[in-house]
Amino acid sequence: EAEKAKSVCGLDPSCSQGVVRHALWSEFKLLVEDCLRLTQYASELDPKQPCTHLLLTGSHSAVKFLPEELRLKTQLAALGTKLESIHVPSEHRHRMIADHDEAAYTTALGLASVQQ
Repeated sequence: EAEKAKSVCGLDPSCSQGVVRHALWSEFKLLVEDCLRLTQYASELDPKQPCTHLLLTGSHSAVKFLPEELRLKTQLAALGTKLESIHVPSEHRHRMIADHDEAAYTTALGLASVQQ
């Protein structure tokens, strides 16, 4: 139920009178703090290549309005790795990934793209 509520309502203040947003908000603030701390650390390591994007993977990519809220709070582009945002060549579209496998698949894909 909680996972479904995160994807249906997420951080939307108008959904379910903002109950889900309120429940997630303290964790969201911690996530923002971590993102800012890590981007600062990355820029200190290599000032010539500052961090400009956040890549959301796994269950984070399913939280409605999370990328938008992170963009507002961190001033960084936040990218989710939901399956519908992944380009799959038409010759491979017959392969389907079950809903329960999506989080693991997108996490692996996100981590692989970071390594490139």
